[in-house]
Amino acid sequence: MSTGTNHPDQFLFHGTGVYALAAIIQSDCLKEGVHWGKPNEPHGPRLTRSYEVAVGFIANNIHWGEGGVLVFDRAALARDYQVVAYTDAQYTGDPWDKDEQEQVVITPAITDLSRYLISVVCDPEVIHLATEPANLAAAKDECGWAFDHENDLLAIRALNAFALHPKLNAWLPSNQAFPHHNNWLSVENDSRGFAP
Repeated sequence: MSTGTNHPDQFLFHGTGVYALAAIIQSDCLKEGVHWGKPNEPHGPRLTRSYEVAVGFIANNIHWGEGGVLVFDRAALARDYQVVAYTDAQYTGDPWDKDEQEQVVITPAITDLSRYLISVVCDPEVIHLATEPANLAAAKDECGWAFDHENDLLAIRALNAFALHPKLNAWLPSNQAFPHHNNWLSVENDSRGFAP
């Protein structure tokens, strides 16, 4: 495991819910998410140069659960794909009120994802809790389900495989904190949403 501060020139980040992480790892593919149809909004998977911003994006995907952050090698992505900076805007075209430091990979999907993956930062306990029947049911009911099937057993297999993935927590931020939103785990977060 390596640790360090954010490396804007080296890494790009994508934060999402635990079920999405398992599905992404299983498929070895990150598809374009929601395209909002905003002025000048490019098509493709959206990443950010900021680990902290990626942690905040987890809540956009899974409001009641927990998640983690995919960490990508920026240079490797740029060798195979066009990667462009994007500043989010209102539908009116006015600038978004937050600097999310977004980068968009211009492709319908990043395939052979493991070629670009540095780490997946996720608390192993979150992955374990995701296999519980109540959490599986809630994911289906509350739009957190990211699999192309409704089979709990297949989802649990994907989560168990994710828990054994060689890139799980291969790199951690310098504070070595996992992202938590205090939905499944009651932990003392710092002001940015991180727990020791």
